[in-house]
Amino acid sequence: MTPEELKAKELIEKFRPFAHKNFTMANDGEIEKAKQCAIICVREILASDPLSPSNANVDLLDTGNFYIESESMAYEFWDNVLTAIEKY
Repeated sequence: MTPEELKAKELIEKFRPFAHKNFTMANDGEIEKAKQCAIICVREILASDPLSPSNANVDLLDTGNFYIESESMAYEFWDNVLTAIEKY
């Protein structure tokens, strides 16, 4: 599993108890509701222009491009998390 897929699963599982409390259908409905919550969460992160990805390469500090590269890596990471949630 990629780091993005792991984060997607983690977010879905974190939202699942809340989906269960407010959604009385079978397990599939619970997961779908949790996925929707996770998607909203990641879209909010993407809209906030994340600057610090969880997998930032600190070696980029020497190049002077750390913040540009870091922002790009963060956006790519969270965009891939969103894709992984949608495929879950």
